[in-house]
Amino acid sequence: GRGVRRLTRNSRALTSEDYDRLGLRSEAKAEIKLCPDLPTSFVLFSVGMVGSPLPIWLMREDFLQQITEQGMPADYVNTLAALSSPGMLVVLFLAPIVGAVIGGLLAKAMFRKHFEKAGLV
Repeated sequence: GRGVRRLTRNSRALTSEDYDRLGLRSEAKAEIKLCPDLPTSFVLFSVGMVGSPLPIWLMREDFLQQITEQGMPADYVNTLAALSSPGMLVVLFLAPIVGAVIGGLLAKAMFRKHFEKAGLV
């Protein structure tokens, strides 16, 4: 809206005087590194979400018996049993790790593109 136009209306590249006022050296260029903190926090948060469905794998027979006794339809129980294979548990743990690595690399590429355009890299 109007506020964004007001903020971007006078935007320009930084000059050597701007660098001096900010206490920076104009010849110094930023180096973009893949910061592991955000992908790591994403992985830990996502793996923490595995705790809720974990009884499906750890106490499989008891869990399936309990939901059957509670009145879940047999089709639902059979589908859940088929989808809750040990391989799927591995996917639940590995998918956030793979997603964090890919997301971190994409973010690094995007930052590099925009920082190069701004002349900071």
